Amino acid sequence: MKPRPTPPFLFFVGHGFSAPVHSHASGYSTIILRNLLHLIIEAASPTKARPCSSENLLCPAGPRCALIAPMSTSKLTTRPVPGRARDMLVEQGVHPVLAAIYASRGVRSRDELERELGALLPLDLLLHADDAAVLLADAIRDKKRLLIVADYDCDGATACAVGMRALRAFGASVGYLVPDRFKLGYGLTPELSRMAAQSAAGKPDILITVDNGIASVEGVAEANRLGMQVLVTDHHLPGATLPDAAAIVNPNQPGCPFPSKSIAGVGVMFYVMLALRAELRKRGWFAAAGSSGETTSATAPSPPAPPPRGGEFRAGRRPAQPPGTESGRIARSCGPWHRRRRGQA
Repeated sequence: MKPRPTPPFLFFVGHGFSAPVHSHASGYSTIILRNLLHLIIEAASPTKARPCSSENLLCPAGPRCALIAPMSTSKLTTRPVPGRARDMLVEQGVHPVLAAIYASRGVRSRDELERELGALLPLDLLLHADDAAVLLADAIRDKKRLLIVADYDCDGATACAVGMRALRAFGASVGYLVPDRFKLGYGLTPELSRMAAQSAAGKPDILITVDNGIASVEGVAEANRLGMQVLVTDHHLPGATLPDAAAIVNPNQPGCPFPSKSIAGVGVMFYVMLALRAELRKRGWFAAAGSSGETTSATAPSPPAPPPRGGEFRAGRRPAQPPGTESGRIARSCGPWHRRRRGQA
């Protein structure tokens, strides 16, 4: 029997990736890949995938397995590599393989590969980052409850972690909520807004979306109706209508001059935390002497009282930490972003 074509999504992993999945080799990797295929195809196939012909996870049917329903084939294309740009990168010390990859993606100089903080794009180019900073700084000053509405992929998880660690280091009462996609869908839905408002730990004053929110028009409207403000931080392309949020930080929103349109959601949240850091420094929130990031009793908020454990809202579980602790070190390492250098505040 002629083997079925490789499903399109497998081409993103690597051509021929389906071969070991249908092999008779034993091992956990084969089991995991096969189960993963079951889940992906069932969720993504335009036609209902038929069940596997065998109860055995390794499926002895091999290529004759009926798991994969017929799908349209995809065509791999070769990205052109500008020879001159590649050669220039090689001359500047970049490995030839990496030089070809970078050149094919528009990189023309090794300077564009700089990873030091001093090479970051200017913060003031990110539209409404300053508005988000003022909103969060006021919330920290007034001891309001913050809730990060995260996502479950690596970008959403890391964006949530950046927000949690930075906001706690700044003295905020903050928790997080990761929705179940199978039950609540993606992003800030109306149901998720109601769930946040009914938390046993108390209704949050501000919802902060990370790696989602730009399309959550109805969810933001529901949050507003329930008396919660919403700060949207996202990187996805917007729709025809933007949500009625207190502030939207997204390099792909109309009118944003930020050059890096492909920045990840965690990068957007990182920039928002930099903007917040700058705003707090401007307000004299941190000690004027010594390392930036230390707080004094005159300027720092009192540690928020931790709520009872349990529930999906984890606000204030770990209070603001002294400068000598991990969170205190995070606070000092955050900035100021435009002058940060080794050994220099």
